[in-house]
Order: sequence, then C-alpha cells, then structure tokens
Amino acid sequence: GARGAITLAGVLTLPVTLPNGQPLEGRDLAIALAAGVIVVSLVLATLVLPRALRDLDWPADAARTGAERRVRMAAAEAARRSVMLTLDQIPQGAADHSLYAQASARINARYQGRLAVQTDDESQLAAGDTKDDVERRLSLIALRAERAELLSSARLFGVKDMDLRKLLREVDLQEARYVG
Repeated sequence: GARGAITLAGVLTLPVTLPNGQPLEGRDLAIALAAGVIVVSLVLATLVLPRALRDLDWPADAARTGAERRVRMAAAEAARRSVMLTLDQIPQGAADHSLYAQASARINARYQGRLAVQTDDESQLAAGDTKDDVERRLSLIALRAERAELLSSARLFGVKDMDLRKLLREVDLQEARYVG
C-alpha cells in the first residue's frame, strides 16, 4: 500500500548515472528487491495472514463484554416491556386478541432466550390482522424499543462507539427482515 509506494519512490530516486557518466551499479537490483518485498508483503497480508489468524482465539476484553452484555440485556428487557404494553392495549374481548397474545408470547420467548444467554400508537393496531401481520407488527415494536434502550443505556454502561454500532446493526438487520 502506502508504505510500498514510499519504498518504491525512494528506490527510484537513485540516479541512473553517476556524475562522471558511468551507470550506477546495483540500481536495477535495488529496484527489483524493493518491488519483490512489496509484492511479497502484499501477498502475505492479503492471502496468508487472514488464514493464519482465522482460528486464533483472542482474549475478550472483560470490561467491553460486560458492558455490551448489560446493554443487550437492558435492550431485550425494554423490547419485552414494549410488546407487553402493546398487548395490554388490545381489548380482551377483541377478535384478534388471541393472535396478538400468541405472537407476543413467541416474541417474549425469543427475548427471554436472549436474556437467558446473556410504543406504537393504538391506531396501528388493526382488526382482522393475520398471525404473521401481528407478529411482524409486535416484532417491529419490540425492535424499536430495543434500539431506544441500546442508545440510552450504552452511555450509562460505557459501551464504546464501535460496539454500539455493532449492536445497532444487529437490530437494524432484524428490523429489515420484518419491514422488507
């Protein structure tokens, strides 16, 4: 990359001839050696090094993983609360209450699984929704609550910006699955 370009530029500054007009011996060898080192280092860096490091277990940064785990747990709990609040907005006697109850149970089980391992308006609640529509709607509500909790609790737990971006990307990908 940049270092190779600097190396090659440096070697190319060697004069072709000496002040007395004779050619500089070894200039071609120096250029060939510099180019060879550049090519070998690029090949090693792009082909060999990733394969060599693939199975290497890096020690986890305890402070980072602890903060990330706490943020994930807080976000999952906020998502569960959001789904339950939405379910509470559906009247018990409504025809589609059982659909919402089943979907919220599945979503809560998913978030409960996350916790074990480590609010929309009422106008959006429509009568006659199918099982998939209800689950999709409640999942989106849960993901929005999860995102909001990630953003607020990341500062509280001291999660680094790159880690927060990773967590938000996971939520964004899940949301894209339901929106798309």
